[in-house]
Amino acid sequence: MDGDCCDVAVLQSLAAEHDALLLLDDAHAFGVLGKDGHGLARAMPNGIITATFGKAYGCYGAVCFCNDTIAQLLLQKAGGLVYSTALPPPVLGAIETVFDNMNQWDSLRQTVLAHRKRLRQFLGDQLNCPSHDTPIVPIIVGSNERALAASAFLYEHGFFVPAVRPPTVPPQTARLRLSLSAAHRKDDIDRVASLLLSWKPA
Repeated sequence: MDGDCCDVAVLQSLAAEHDALLLLDDAHAFGVLGKDGHGLARAMPNGIITATFGKAYGCYGAVCFCNDTIAQLLLQKAGGLVYSTALPPPVLGAIETVFDNMNQWDSLRQTVLAHRKRLRQFLGDQLNCPSHDTPIVPIIVGSNERALAASAFLYEHGFFVPAVRPPTVPPQTARLRLSLSAAHRKDDIDRVASLLLSWKPA
């Protein structure tokens, strides 16, 4: 929710210590972070990695990287797979295209991370904005009413920034959640930052 990242190496160490199977949901990092956009789990030799073909991939569907035994267990026992149909061929073609080209898109990854840095520098310490090195930028505003009002204010000025409220987050920590994209422009970043700093609750 806040764009923070787990320490995969520590989790791997704990899993090995307790003979546990590590499952890592890498949905937000997949395509954006790590070498060639392979996410946080690139160096994870064992366990299960799940990711989405939404978000950075711009498609829909999901993937589970695992060994053959786990794959067969999921295929035979997981209701979500047993009672689902295959993705349409055009979607599979789009996903394959992204897979084939992901390692060539370092400039896009650098752009989105530069946007995050620019936004954080613009906002400074003037807002309650946890600092993480990902394109997800949360701004904690407190009450549900403040979060909804701020979201509506930004929407009126051309920015869709959802208000995230309990029970998704703890009480009195409702927040705005900005998800940056390489398709955004520098003036988009500067403008939304200016609006955030200028907003005053009624």
